[in-house]
Amino acid sequence: MSTESKTDKYKEVISLGILIILIAAFLISKLVPIIQNYYGLTQQVKSTREELANLKAQLKATKEKFEHQKEENSKVQKILYAPKEPDLDNDSLFHDMNNDIVEMIELNGIKTNSLNFKSNPEDDSFISAAEKNMYKVDELNFELVSDYANFEGLLKSLYKYPYFLKIKRIKIISYQHNPKIIIIKFITRLYSKSMPDEQ
Repeated sequence: MSTESKTDKYKEVISLGILIILIAAFLISKLVPIIQNYYGLTQQVKSTREELANLKAQLKATKEKFEHQKEENSKVQKILYAPKEPDLDNDSLFHDMNNDIVEMIELNGIKTNSLNFKSNPEDDSFISAAEKNMYKVDELNFELVSDYANFEGLLKSLYKYPYFLKIKRIKIISYQHNPKIIIIKFITRLYSKSMPDEQ
C-alpha cells in the first residue's frame, strides 16, 4: 500500500471521526434542552401532585369542620320569646330582650353611636299579615364602633342567644383614621309571641 493511499485512508478516518463528533455534538446540543425540559416538567408534575395532595387534605379538613359545625348548629334550638303577662305593648314586651342585646354589645367592648327602634316593620316576611296578632317584631337599628375581633365576639354571643332573632343587615365601613377600627351599620330583628304560653 502506497503512502498516498495510507494518507488518504487516514484522512477518510479522520474526516469520518470529525463527522461523527460533529453529529454527536449536534445531537447532544439538541438532546440536552429536551432532557432539561423533561426534567423540568417532571419536577413541575411532582410539585403539582404535592400541591394537589395538600389541597385535598385542606378540603377534607374543611369538610370535616363544616360537618362538625353543621352538627353543632343542629343542636342549637332557638325558642320564640313569650311574655310573662298578656296584652303588653312592644316597648314592654321587648324590654328584656332589647336590654340583653345592648348588654352583649357592651360586654364585647363595642361602642354604640346610635340606636333606633321600629315596632312591627311592614316588610317582615317572617310574620304574615294573618299572624300579626299572634306575633310581634322589634327592629333594632344600631351604628356601632368596634374592631373586627370584638364584633366577631358579638356575633358569637348573638348566635348563642336562646331566643329567635334575625340579623337583617350588616354594613362594615373602615374608619378613615385607623383601619383597625370599623363602623358597623347593624340591623337585627327580635321576635316574640304576643301572649304568654299557656301553662
